[in-house]
Amino acid sequence: MNDSATRMRVLIEDLLNFSRVSGENQFVDTVDLNELIDEVKKFIFSAIEDSKAEIIIEDLPILNAVNHGNLFMLFQNLLSNALKFSKDEIRPKVILSSSQISAIEAIKYDSNLNGYKNYHEIKVIDSGIGFEEQYLPKIFTIFQKLHGRSEYEGTGIGLAVCQKICKTHEGFITAQSKLGEGATFIIILPIK
Repeated sequence: MNDSATRMRVLIEDLLNFSRVSGENQFVDTVDLNELIDEVKKFIFSAIEDSKAEIIIEDLPILNAVNHGNLFMLFQNLLSNALKFSKDEIRPKVILSSSQISAIEAIKYDSNLNGYKNYHEIKVIDSGIGFEEQYLPKIFTIFQKLHGRSEYEGTGIGLAVCQKICKTHEGFITAQSKLGEGATFIIILPIK
């Protein structure tokens, strides 16, 4: 009963987080992603310490007209997943990098992206268990999980939250992966 109550509490918290992300949020913050990732690392400090993870932050951009709280949730979910889905036999390694791409390059990810000349392409690359790309649409669908509860804890809401955050910021998220070879999550956000 205690385990069920704990799972229900986590599910309710995740659903609240999902519902808080909307297009009505104010996008008035200027966020240095280098500083934001440091905040996230402090928030998930015990998971980083327990796994002895190496997190490498390459020069990340400063974003304008964004929502700080939503971006914190986005990267907290991605980094937490990178640690959760790590391989047992190796020390987890996560690399965050960024580059600027043109609208033409951004459209290859999502044809609905337009209205801006350039975009940030932010990658979160992990050394974890990866997944088969045929399941890519499933991982961003709310309540969908590739693994059972007995293998990995979670509600199946985290990546749906990430997708919703990217959409409300007029961006997009996708992933590339091979089973057993880690995953790369790619976030596309407009340069404002």
